[in-house]
Amino acid sequence: SARSSEHAEIVQICKEISRQNPMHMCKAYYRQLQVPSDEALRSVAQPVLLLCGEADGVVPLSQTQELSVALSNATMRVVPKSSHQLMQERPNEVHAAIDEFLAPMLAQSVG
Repeated sequence: SARSSEHAEIVQICKEISRQNPMHMCKAYYRQLQVPSDEALRSVAQPVLLLCGEADGVVPLSQTQELSVALSNATMRVVPKSSHQLMQERPNEVHAAIDEFLAPMLAQSVG
């Protein structure tokens, strides 16, 4: 599919960056990088929270939306006035979104 070839290109770019990067932890990350198929994504049954920055220039909102559609049990939250570093830029909003996402699961496990 077109998406698979796009991801293959992104993985190749990441590998090239890794070869030029002396940071060993980043290299370890890129060595294990695999892009799951659409079928694998559809098979994920666990609840998934996708947080994205409103102005993320690294992972565009459209890609997060595609992932949200592919994951059958995904909740997507766009954090306003943030980019790719939303946890640093908007920690209170990120914390609130995680709390809201986990609250029903925590209530079930306690009750």
